[in-house]
Amino acid sequence: LEDRRPLLRGAVIVSWAGARGPVSALAAFSIPLLLRPGDPTPFRDVILATTFCVIVISVLLSMTIAPLARRLHVAADDDEELARRIDEKLARAALDRLADIETQMDADGSPLPMAVADRLRTEAESRLAHSESDDDPEVDAMHDHDVLVVTARAMVRAEQEALLRLRREEAIPESVVRPILRKLDVRDEALRTLEN
Repeated sequence: LEDRRPLLRGAVIVSWAGARGPVSALAAFSIPLLLRPGDPTPFRDVILATTFCVIVISVLLSMTIAPLARRLHVAADDDEELARRIDEKLARAALDRLADIETQMDADGSPLPMAVADRLRTEAESRLAHSESDDDPEVDAMHDHDVLVVTARAMVRAEQEALLRLRREEAIPESVVRPILRKLDVRDEALRTLEN
């Protein structure tokens, strides 16, 4: 019973906040004005007036939802914490993809330059350590430029794939997913413009 209390509290809030007004109005206004022989539908005006009263009461009761949620100790969603956890998982996905790329390039006989690997790994690890790093990566005019950009874009794609997988598996709300996906798209676009 203790484990079901949060679920029951949520059910109380949902039932209290139910959208009764629009459904009632549509049902009431769908009643025809006249019956087949041309007689008016009996009590149609009473039904419409009653429906209007129900809608007004529903609107008035909607103002009690927040106090009721506080009284029942229903916690608000912590989107910031969720976004932080997602960013951590995305950084891990990027590091895994970097390791795969390093392994593949070693097997192909053209290892990923150490400077490139270190730079990309440091950026992902700093995000993993919850460091604020809003600076866009600046790519120097070095001979490893192309490898750096291609590898960085592969890591961004790994983060995008991981984010979409997390959204599907953990039913993460779009309000959390969209801003993160937008940041990843901006990073990918910035890296794409650096490609020769």
